[in-house]
Amino acid sequence: MILLTLRLAATAAGAAPTAEQRALAAAEDSFRLGFWERAEKQFAAVAEKAPAKSELRTQAYLRAAQAQFKQGRFTNAVELLSKQKLTAGTLADEYQFWLAEAQFQNADYAAAAEAYGRLTKDFTNSEHFVESSYDAALSRSKLG
Repeated sequence: MILLTLRLAATAAGAAPTAEQRALAAAEDSFRLGFWERAEKQFAAVAEKAPAKSELRTQAYLRAAQAQFKQGRFTNAVELLSKQKLTAGTLADEYQFWLAEAQFQNADYAAAAEAYGRLTKDFTNSEHFVESSYDAALSRSKLG
């Protein structure tokens, strides 16, 4: 009975989320509740502690940029996404999309058109493909 209890406890401990995963979940809660500034800080803290090329890090930086976007801090979001997009890995299309979105909202229509166009060229299977095609044309129309 004691051995069974110890084995179950060890199994449960092995399945427990890591400190980084708990921190990411707390940041997601803040984001979902609309506490953008707090979420941004929490995501940034997770990203800084995560290993350099981990998906946890790329996800946290993306979400930090989205929190900046929600606060209307488009220049900051562009800067963060541009700086981190080379290590975005499987989230590269998300980084590209949110970069374009932030540029568009910042009224940098030339950069937005280019960024949306790059997404449609480089990420043909992206869930943002159709929206980016439209937004590239909209960005160009805003340029006159």
